[in-house]
Amino acid sequence: MSLHRLVIALVFAGATIHSCDNDGDKTALGSVDDAGPQPIPGFSVADELSPWGTHSPLQGSALEVESFPVTDFRGGSGTKDAIPAITNPSFLGPTEVDYLLEDDLVLGLVVNGIARAYPERIEWWHENVNDEIGGFPVAVTFCSLTGTGMALKAADGGPFALGVSGLLFNSNLIMYDRRDFITLYPQMYFTGVFGGRKGESLTLLPITETKWGTWKKLYPDTEVIALGNGTYQNESVYDHYPYPNYLETEAVISPLDPSPHFNPPTPIRSTTAGRRPCWAYDWTVKSRLTCSKTWVKESS
Repeated sequence: MSLHRLVIALVFAGATIHSCDNDGDKTALGSVDDAGPQPIPGFSVADELSPWGTHSPLQGSALEVESFPVTDFRGGSGTKDAIPAITNPSFLGPTEVDYLLEDDLVLGLVVNGIARAYPERIEWWHENVNDEIGGFPVAVTFCSLTGTGMALKAADGGPFALGVSGLLFNSNLIMYDRRDFITLYPQMYFTGVFGGRKGESLTLLPITETKWGTWKKLYPDTEVIALGNGTYQNESVYDHYPYPNYLETEAVISPLDPSPHFNPPTPIRSTTAGRRPCWAYDWTVKSRLTCSKTWVKESS
């Protein structure tokens, strides 16, 4: 089977692992604390991109676009779009939302003075939100397995949207480009490694991961995703992490394969995630996966 046919087959087929437990309840959040800090002024996307956005996404790794190990991609959530990305969601003000707790984690984005929060409990089940904020089309992505949240835009700032391919690379989300429906981007590398836009990198935007209560204090006028437009009708699914028992086990869904495509993971420095010591490796994916899994467990 040719490489092209192999990858196409993997995009459209795979073992479904998305499931949920619908027990439990939720508590409505309280009012905004007016004693919090003043809003932080917005930034200009053109002038104040994070320094990470100016570096090659593959910089510091052993991977290169031309030799990227696409044959190591694994089926994850099933077929393409089995996990449905949200496109052009509706938004509410912070006092209108009743499905978030103060300690719920959100991904916060500010573009040209407009602040928006993308709750991780929503991203768990959709993994990508295609939005337009401050005049820029963006995709706010989150991998439920590796705990990585990223905001991306097209390099030229033009219209674009991402979908969930159904594939994983070392347990990390692989997105596809809806401009051609075939280009694949491993999330943490955000560079096309297969398809018509192979070699093209998306632009990484500054994003804040924090608690909903903290984000409201920083940005009292923030908007947050409303349920009902692109979300599941059964709202109770958002009360639960989608992979039962995954955070309580050392196992990973997609096998890690540091060889022969990677250098041995040499420790660079120690760090902490939750209460568990971790190492930062020269292979970014492995260290992020190892640490973030425990961090999500401690933060849930």
